[in-house]
Amino acid sequence: MDDNIVVDACCLINLCAAGELRERLSLIGVNWYVPTAVSAESLFLHFEQADGTINKSPLNLQHFIDDGVLKPCEAQPGEELDLYVDLATRLDDGEAMALAIAKTRSWTLSTDDRKAKRVAHELSVTVLTTPDLMKRWADTAAPSAHELRGSLRRIEQRASFFPSARDTLHSWWRNSLDDS
Repeated sequence: MDDNIVVDACCLINLCAAGELRERLSLIGVNWYVPTAVSAESLFLHFEQADGTINKSPLNLQHFIDDGVLKPCEAQPGEELDLYVDLATRLDDGEAMALAIAKTRSWTLSTDDRKAKRVAHELSVTVLTTPDLMKRWADTAAPSAHELRGSLRRIEQRASFFPSARDTLHSWWRNSLDDS
């Protein structure tokens, strides 16, 4: 895996939903970059209250940036900015900026967005998804089955994410959620 990963909003939200973001990102052992367009997007998690209502809780990424866990970045003038503008006609701003940065800097893109993954493939950009990252964390940290299950459930509940049946790690995710 590349030493630098630029993360888009969907993966960032999922990783935050899993809990203990600082520990998870450091255990994966790479530099994590968050584009300004991703930081500017409305990032929040869902929390179910005792009465069943769902509240949205905004994510505060600033303390992760201040601690150096996430490094801010933006598209630089020239080829990178031109690619970002071109990609923004096909993708949301966060995905477009993350992909432009990944392509021009030869970094890995972290996204779960189906269209962004397809465009990244067209541009020969390596992509890691939430299941890829959670599996890497599980392989590295060796959490208990209970802890892994809790992390995956929090992603499903707080970020409304579950890998599609086409995802290569769908079975791993499903099996990790199995209570038996």
